[in-house]
Amino acid sequence: MMSALSAAGLSPFRPDGSYFILADTREAAARMPPGLALDARPDYNVCKWLTAHVGVAAIPPSAFYSEAHKGDAAHLARFCYCKTDEDLKEAAKRLARIKQM
Repeated sequence: MMSALSAAGLSPFRPDGSYFILADTREAAARMPPGLALDARPDYNVCKWLTAHVGVAAIPPSAFYSEAHKGDAAHLARFCYCKTDEDLKEAAKRLARIKQM
C-alpha cells in the first residue's frame, strides 16, 4: 500500500503499528478538477474526490482533531489497509489512475 500511495502522488507516512496509513495529499489534490472543492476543509474535499472519482475510500483525519488543530490535518488522508490482498491490489490499480487525471 505504501508503494501504491507513493506512485499515485500521495506521500505516505510509514506507520509503526496500525491498520492505517496517513498520506500527504497535496500532489494528488492538484489533479482534482476545479470546482470539486465543496467543503472548506481540504482533507474532506480530497477524500470525497478519491472516493467518488478514483474509487478508493479515504478518511479525512481532521475529524479526529480538536478545533485548534484541525488545520494540522488539512492536507492528509487516512487509508485503512486491513483488507484482502485482492482488495489492496485493486486499490493500487485505481490509485495509479490518479497520474493520468
